[in-house]
Amino acid sequence: METPNETERLQLDAQQIANRVHSLEDRLGIPRHSFVVIGGAAMAMFDIKLAGDIDLSGSKKVMDRVHSRLDTERRIGVCGTTLDVYDEFEIANGWGNWSHAYVRQNSIIWRGVAMMRLAHVVDWKVEHGRPRDTDDMIAAVDHAHALQKAGRTAEYRWFVVMNRFRESKTCHIDLWDRNAPHIY
Repeated sequence: METPNETERLQLDAQQIANRVHSLEDRLGIPRHSFVVIGGAAMAMFDIKLAGDIDLSGSKKVMDRVHSRLDTERRIGVCGTTLDVYDEFEIANGWGNWSHAYVRQNSIIWRGVAMMRLAHVVDWKVEHGRPRDTDDMIAAVDHAHALQKAGRTAEYRWFVVMNRFRESKTCHIDLWDRNAPHIY
């Protein structure tokens, strides 16, 4: 199984992600919402960006099903997380310091898929601090400003979490200035 290079990288929108997650759940014979969509794919579910892959968190029981029914490739991902890679999916029982129980407890059902709340995606991206995470946070800030400008205050409420970026002593990334150096 080869990782696509940048020119071959997938560009998945919200509907494609939902369809693929449902198809995977069906293939594994597990109930809907057994996986929680996280990371960039969760941002795609909010129409902030297109996703190049689909990061999923699953319970131990779901992961046992993944191992028994799919031919996956084992990799080490972000923050040393052990991933099972299958097609466009990267599946783990929690990610870094984020346990599956925590991700599940704080998930929402949006567009028919269980997914990480956007405020938690923001926190997760800050914790990982990769250059592409910085780009994603700039996109999230731009999205929040657009929601506010459009008067969509119910969706805008999560934006207050963005203030944490300017004051973060662990992130060291100035998300308000696109030209700021990436210091980790």
